[in-house]
Amino acid sequence: MLRLFVVCIVCLTLTSQSIQADRIIRRFNLAAQSGPSQGSPAGGRRLLTASNEPSSGQEELITNTWVVVLKRGAAQDVAAATARLVQHVRLARAALPRAAAAGAAAASSSSSDEESDFSVIGSLQRPPNQAPQAGAAAAAAAAAGPGASSGSSSGSVRGLVVKAAAHVAQQLRSADDVAYVFADRVMSSQVEGLAGDTPDAAAAAAAAAAAATADQAAATGAVEPPLASTARRTSCVGAAALSQGSITSRALNPNFKWPGCYTPRARLVWMASRCGDMSDIQYTAVLALNRTTGAVLRLRGQDCILRFDSSKPVWSQQRFGGCGTAATWAPDLPTATCGATSASAAASCLPVPADPAAAVTADVRLSSEIKCGSGTASRLHYSGIRCGPDNAFVQWRSATGPGGCVVLNPVPASSQGSGLGSNGVDRFQRFANDVFGSCGVPPGKAEPVPSAILCADPKPPQDPKPQPSPNPDPQTLEPSPSPSPSPNPAAPTAYSGPRLPRVPVAAGELVPAGLSRIEAVTAQGVASTAGLPTGQQVVVGVIDSGVEATHPDITYAGGRSWLDANASTGAEDAPDTDAYGHGTHVAGIITALNSNADPAVESVVGISPGTPVFSLKILDAKGRGAMSNMLAAVQWVMAEGLAQGIRVINLSLAAYVNPGSPDYQAVFDAVCGVMKDANDAGIFVAVAAGNYGDDIKGYFPAACPTVVAVTAMDPAGNEPASFSNFLQADSSDADKARVVAAPGVNIKSTTSYTRDASGYKVLSGTSQATPHVAAIAANCILSGACTGKTGLDNLATILAAAQLRAASTVSGSPQYGFSGDASSTINGKYRGLLVWSAF
Repeated sequence: MLRLFVVCIVCLTLTSQSIQADRIIRRFNLAAQSGPSQGSPAGGRRLLTASNEPSSGQEELITNTWVVVLKRGAAQDVAAATARLVQHVRLARAALPRAAAAGAAAASSSSSDEESDFSVIGSLQRPPNQAPQAGAAAAAAAAAGPGASSGSSSGSVRGLVVKAAAHVAQQLRSADDVAYVFADRVMSSQVEGLAGDTPDAAAAAAAAAAAATADQAAATGAVEPPLASTARRTSCVGAAALSQGSITSRALNPNFKWPGCYTPRARLVWMASRCGDMSDIQYTAVLALNRTTGAVLRLRGQDCILRFDSSKPVWSQQRFGGCGTAATWAPDLPTATCGATSASAAASCLPVPADPAAAVTADVRLSSEIKCGSGTASRLHYSGIRCGPDNAFVQWRSATGPGGCVVLNPVPASSQGSGLGSNGVDRFQRFANDVFGSCGVPPGKAEPVPSAILCADPKPPQDPKPQPSPNPDPQTLEPSPSPSPSPNPAAPTAYSGPRLPRVPVAAGELVPAGLSRIEAVTAQGVASTAGLPTGQQVVVGVIDSGVEATHPDITYAGGRSWLDANASTGAEDAPDTDAYGHGTHVAGIITALNSNADPAVESVVGISPGTPVFSLKILDAKGRGAMSNMLAAVQWVMAEGLAQGIRVINLSLAAYVNPGSPDYQAVFDAVCGVMKDANDAGIFVAVAAGNYGDDIKGYFPAACPTVVAVTAMDPAGNEPASFSNFLQADSSDADKARVVAAPGVNIKSTTSYTRDASGYKVLSGTSQATPHVAAIAANCILSGACTGKTGLDNLATILAAAQLRAASTVSGSPQYGFSGDASSTINGKYRGLLVWSAF
């Protein structure tokens, strides 16, 4: 076995990371192609939408595959560092007791196809001029000569991708040359209803989910909320139901397991509290009740109660969802309260004490006796505190019975409804819900149900025609929705900087809804890059599932792949093919020609027609790939792609990493280190915020501070897309300055003929929103308006134009933006300004 190590190292040293290293990398087969890692459900982390695939909220690791990031000194000679790592592992094994060493050897042998402790299957930050090229870009590079590359072999993140057993990875962590080691992750496209679907599967799944929601509404007396309500609401319930234990799921995911508690004799009920602007619901607990008696079941002396746990965001998302967001594993649970959330529209309300510091009081009758002092009582005098937005709601804290007996709310005010608490809080949660409710939620046992809303609405009157502000206030909770623009509005004059010329849209071309919404197409037409000198052209790198080079609407500049040709798994390495269809859809939003390319079908026009796209293929035929390959692709752009004109990268993909994971900081440092290098090199990196209705903090690369995170909005509803991730509204100004919104619902674009015989398809996702921003960045650079040294410098130019458009009151031009954008943040979710195609 030692001889094999020596042969491996000698080979790697002689090649000095040359083409042989590239071939090693191209032999990399994702472990996910042969099955998910042990402990990860098939399909990995799925979208929070109806799908015919299992829904999972767990991060997905690639089996026995690790990213080993080297310290800066060791990274200067990766081959020598690799030799030292092999020696380190060998010595670590020799130092083990004989029995442990034998076990480690057996584990290593059983977990790898190689007869060695680990094998190098990839690298990060290869030197320039060592990757194959294709297409027009290859010809241009050859004509320019070998010295044309502006890339640099030095970078902040250099290292290896290795195949090894877990115990070997642990040994590598202690090596002197190693900065950190983390498990490689699966990256997934951020599109809804595409992976593995037949054309009608997603629609059928959505219909089934809608039917389940209707059943839930009928069972609980729920009614549909008004159209202007929060986007993710599927049905609503009365506020009293939140504490009565009447909310159940009829579409519980089979993955929901609760041994000993969730049995045939159990009925699961969810408890919830109000959240956000108090019209939304946050589930905080699920109880297993005896179907006959209604009592909480017990297991080994403990009540069968699960509580929302903010330290386990994925686990909690599966079972409880988020504020206004359905649980992944119980998608039919209502997510909003029916009726008014302020006294101005409430049917009944509580009088406001004259003294703002005084308690709110009410007399309440309960449906059954409770213990009070040494006796029992059912009629109580309640005392509560103000809570919620503008202190317009009530949270009951104590009750006094006959004879002066006192009953106290056992759940601290700071914990009630927050999803946090110790086992002691868990133990008394059912009692608190029954007797006291929560903020804005009346007690579950109250008869009749008292209001938990104050009569006086302390909110100041709203200006009937609020004007958007260039400096948005993230705390605005009740926006006035903006009207949708006309299909071809006149181009506003708020922006007076450089622009590309516009030409009329060709006859027969369809203008997708997204282009109209951001005014990429106006009465003056669409941007034209015709006549620009070759040296002024900008190429957009699409890191995705490939791009169909033969599509008549696509301007293909060449490609590079990090996949293997493997017919048995459906993966194919050619960057100019796209079995999944996703990369071609992204490319069309950017580049689709303004020429009615295929008169036989209704073709589309792109935001930057004719701008070349370069395919950087890392996703397979199911829309899945490796995080390490994504990093290698971005580094390749810095080393090789800049010389081929790539100034913009589109990443319509994401991987979830639990912020509580031991790997989180290492992943953050590696991924965000590479993204910082790209930004500093002048590359505009547009990435999908993610489709999980969640904070972007756990989603990479969107969590990185130097990328442009793109959220999705619905151009038809003029509201946030229900699936889109977001940034917390209390985030720093620097974080907000890199978040922007774009259309991402029902976007028609090109696709591969493998995916759809027509070559076109309508899709939704932050995957579709992202190329809108990437295309505008390309136009901004092409026009001469974006001349910044970094990608974020150019984003600042784009956002400045969007702010001008949002504040514009040009005659005949509709109000810009959407309900829930940066000027009208809803429920503490910051989604950014709507991008504007000004250039």
